[in-house]
Amino acid sequence: MARAVRAGIAAALWVGAPAHAQVVLYQTARNASQGQAYGYALNANQYLGVRFENLEPWLVTDVGGHFFQNEGVGPGLFAAIVDLEGPDDLPRDDQLSDAIWSSTFQAPLYSQDVLVPSGVVLYPGWHALVFGGGGLFGSTGGGGVAAYDVTIGDPKWIRWQQGVWEASNVPDKRFFLLGLVQCVEDTGDAELDCDEECFDGYDNDADGWTDCQDTDCWFFVECCDADGDGFDRADEVCSFGPDCNDAPDVGPAFGPTAAEGIADGVDQNCDGVDLCWVDADLDGYGSYLAAPGAGVFCEGTPGVSAVAGDCRDVGDRSSLIRPGVAELPADGVDQNCDGRELCYADEDGDGFGFGARVEVVGGSCAGVPGASATGDDCADDDASRHPGAAEIPADGMDQNCDGLEVCFLDEDGDGYGVALLRYSTSVTCDAVYTSLRSDDCDDRREGAFVHPDAPDAPGDGVDQDCDG
Repeated sequence: MARAVRAGIAAALWVGAPAHAQVVLYQTARNASQGQAYGYALNANQYLGVRFENLEPWLVTDVGGHFFQNEGVGPGLFAAIVDLEGPDDLPRDDQLSDAIWSSTFQAPLYSQDVLVPSGVVLYPGWHALVFGGGGLFGSTGGGGVAAYDVTIGDPKWIRWQQGVWEASNVPDKRFFLLGLVQCVEDTGDAELDCDEECFDGYDNDADGWTDCQDTDCWFFVECCDADGDGFDRADEVCSFGPDCNDAPDVGPAFGPTAAEGIADGVDQNCDGVDLCWVDADLDGYGSYLAAPGAGVFCEGTPGVSAVAGDCRDVGDRSSLIRPGVAELPADGVDQNCDGRELCYADEDGDGFGFGARVEVVGGSCAGVPGASATGDDCADDDASRHPGAAEIPADGMDQNCDGLEVCFLDEDGDGYGVALLRYSTSVTCDAVYTSLRSDDCDDRREGAFVHPDAPDAPGDGVDQDCDG
């Protein structure tokens, strides 16, 4: 499975480079001899860089150049990579605050190529590779960049000295980048679509997975435990091991010793079934007890459910009690399993409610302020009026909420009664034989003309107006 590699500026192989540095991604010159002692000085006042462009993603494994020590300055140098806006852009400041990567290294006593491990990914665009010394990024001294015999391409040199970044011309200096051209998955470009190399430590096909983590490598027995949980994958290559999901991102949550989730449609412990909620009353809602289903799905399996929340799964009328049903008020039963009871509102606090409903936590309305288990209060704005209250005769109000008023008996129908009581459906006591008054002195049927407001006939021996 050969992988395609392309460099944007130069593709010369780097002889003698580490095995993982597969290509010279970029270089400015080559073919110098070892031990040269002349070139460009790098110190606190002179940083040297080169601008370059890449057309596809690069994984820079090493940054390099040909360096030597400056006598009396010290060996400490820095390397940095800076993102640029374009071919004419310069770093933001002398501190290279826009650097996306930096490192320090020691310049050799005699000039030679130096490699600095990197690992940074450069996405398509313009960048600058900068070297220098004088304390930046932890460097301690300075050094020099030696000249080479052959310049490659047209290096776009830049430098910083005396507080100014500027374009420069310092030909034949050796800067280079080693690394890999990153592949981009499914581009249709043969140079960018690459196969996975299964044991090189890189994500060669750019699918996010490296070596045995990539399913492209699962035909190797060395990759039978891709998720590293100690169990081999359940396929023919791995002799049908016990791990039913070996994917490296989620695989560790699967295996014979994994905890099984309940009613999630997933077989975590690889036993072929899912745990479901017990539905003993077959109303479609399970209790908080778990039992194995017939497969990895709970739906359609009698006696179990994928939905929990049933607060009464056994017993009389349990199938009528489950989430979603209508709640009956003040019956002491939580029909919809929400942990609340529906009560009657008791606004006057007399212990008796009316038509409005309020919810209370728990299964009882008793003793809850503002709530009542009864809804037969006929006047919820008057605490003196409720079922069981003492009825006051002929006051025009129904105190005990029985729908009747206690009136005075008016047997002769003259509108005036005596101190005998009679129930009436009219709270104003204006029904036949009832009255709001009890001061009639003759309530016989022939005494209809005798009452407190009747005219008194003089000298007839009858007290028509009941004034005595």
